[in-house]
Parts: sequence; C-alpha cells; structure tokens
Amino acid sequence: MEHLDVIRELAKSYKLVAHTGLIGEEGVEAVAPFVEAVSFNFLCDDDTIREVYGLKKTAEDYIESYNALRRHTKVYPHITIGLNGGRVVGERGAIETLSSLGARAVVFNILIPKLGTRYANLRPPGVEEVTAIMREAKERLRDTPIYLGCMRPGGGYREAVDREAVMLGVDRIVMPSRSAVQLAEANGLSVGSRDECCIL
Repeated sequence: MEHLDVIRELAKSYKLVAHTGLIGEEGVEAVAPFVEAVSFNFLCDDDTIREVYGLKKTAEDYIESYNALRRHTKVYPHITIGLNGGRVVGERGAIETLSSLGARAVVFNILIPKLGTRYANLRPPGVEEVTAIMREAKERLRDTPIYLGCMRPGGGYREAVDREAVMLGVDRIVMPSRSAVQLAEANGLSVGSRDECCIL
C-alpha cells in the first residue's frame, strides 16, 4: 500500500503483474485498478506455511486472499511442487481446493534448491512426482488451463519435466526446452510463442 503511487505511475506505461502475497479486501480494491493480473502463491498446507514462510497463518488465510482477489481482478493461483523441502505434501490439497473454488488457470512451479538458503542441498521432487501432480491437475481441473511456469530446475531435469508436460497436454510452458518443442511438433501439436509473462 505504501507504494501505491508508484504502482499508479507504472501502470500508465506498463502491463503490471502483481505478486501480492496475502492481502485483504482493502488492499485488493486499492491495487486492482492498476494491475493487469495477479500471480498468487496458493498454499493449502498449514505446516508448509509455517515451515517455509515462517508465517502464523493457515490455508484459510490463503483461500480468503484468493477469493478477495477474484472479486476484483484476474488472479492466477501458482502451486510450487516440492515447496516444503522438496517434499510433495500440500499440492494435492491445493488442487482439490481449486477444483471447488475455480480458477482462470493454474500455474505449476517446481522448487529450485538455491545456494545460501537452508534448502541449498536438497533435491527437487522427482520427475515422476511432478508428472503425477500435473496429471492429477489435468484430471481434476478439466476446464482449467494448466501452465508450467518459469520456476523449475534446469538441465536434464527440465528437459524431462517439459517433455512430460507436453505429453500430458499442459497448455503453456514457459521457456520450454528445445526437445519439448520438437516433441510437440512431432506429435502434431500447434506451437506458438509469446514474449511475456505466461498469465498475460
């Protein structure tokens, strides 16, 4: 809220995508006129909220913020697979909750262990686990576009995940590996590209 004047000025020249985090109705009403869309990390596991973010909040707080955002702007829930130390613990609950609440699209990211953090030496969730989560999302959120977002490990891991996403019919892949594009084309899929945030 303290940067609202800056946001207002930026909105005159740019499409703004906001990452609000937890936010109340008043904050949403203030920001909504100036943003094109909101990316919202959607968590439905209380242990993950405490362990990863260090917040004394609950899944219900995230659901309330999500619903407040939906009332005033375009919001796209993001689910980070393996967020809690590389373990898959709350992702299925988030999918189940969104299947009842609804979503314009759901963006899946994957934990990237980072140097200098307490998760530096962890491994991201296995490709099989990631694939299973995305498959469940495709099955449970049948009318909802599923995107593979920008945050995911690189190298051979990324190539494997991207190829699985193509075969599952994921709707958008951010910065796809070359092999994934080739796989899509080989399977007769229509391939296009955009030079902007995946939710725009």
